[in-house]
Amino acid sequence: MRIPVALPGILVAILLAGAPAGSVPPAGVSPLAKGWGRLLASGTIMGVDRAGGTVMFEMASPARLELFEGGTAWRRQDLTGAQLVRLLPSTLVVDTGDARVPLAAIRAGTPAELWAVMRPDATLVSLKLWMHPPPARPAAARSVGAPADGTSGVILNRRGPVLDVLTSRGGRRSVLVTRATVIRTAGRVTPAAEIAPHDVVWVDGVTNSDGSIAATRIDVALAVAEAARITGLVEQSITEVEGLVVGGVMITTASDTYYVRGERLGAFIELTPGRSVTAYGTPISAGTVPVGLQAREVVLP
Repeated sequence: MRIPVALPGILVAILLAGAPAGSVPPAGVSPLAKGWGRLLASGTIMGVDRAGGTVMFEMASPARLELFEGGTAWRRQDLTGAQLVRLLPSTLVVDTGDARVPLAAIRAGTPAELWAVMRPDATLVSLKLWMHPPPARPAAARSVGAPADGTSGVILNRRGPVLDVLTSRGGRRSVLVTRATVIRTAGRVTPAAEIAPHDVVWVDGVTNSDGSIAATRIDVALAVAEAARITGLVEQSITEVEGLVVGGVMITTASDTYYVRGERLGAFIELTPGRSVTAYGTPISAGTVPVGLQAREVVLP
């Protein structure tokens, strides 16, 4: 089937085969259902409907799309011209620095890369829209606040009341948790015993003379015990949008995604096909249908 469109389009790459045998994603995170498709496209944003949460995306030449027919069968179709693309609340809209961009900053005429799924009714739904060059936009506030005297990062180890934190700059800090430390996870106060390795945290506190931090407050941005996760081999590493396919699951990443390799910070470039990884984050759904995972942390062995 050729999907009718009005305008000429740009080159699109084909993504993906089915999930490898034996891969069992957790609830809420799964490969696409039968009848859904995957798409990676370069093009131009031709129009924005902010109230409706859609963009018109123009592709310049016939493009190929892969639709899942069940089992290991995928069927290719042509996709050309301008297509209406729906944005989810969880759609990552970013600039070339992979920094998040608000919907209000999207402008017609902006070149972009689109990573999307196609529903059985031929509706395109964006998982990630990467715009270039970066649009002008107001500075975004951090979701859990910037520590005035503290740090942010991933917990590597816990030794009693002391947390060993790999910071967002790649250093190591010791964080002391006391009875006075207030710990919040998803807005609720939680006990210190629930903090675990690989949790992503923001820490406020007092810096001691040895460089350690006596924490007054810890905000858990990602609690791995509660996060969705997928473990498996990297099947696709899509550098155009810094996206992954692991166990048949489409995984988006952003500038605040941590890549942890052993006890140091890694990088997206290290996530080559065949590499074993575990991704933690939030499920992406189109309505009630799981379509991917928004990763907050990717762990490499």
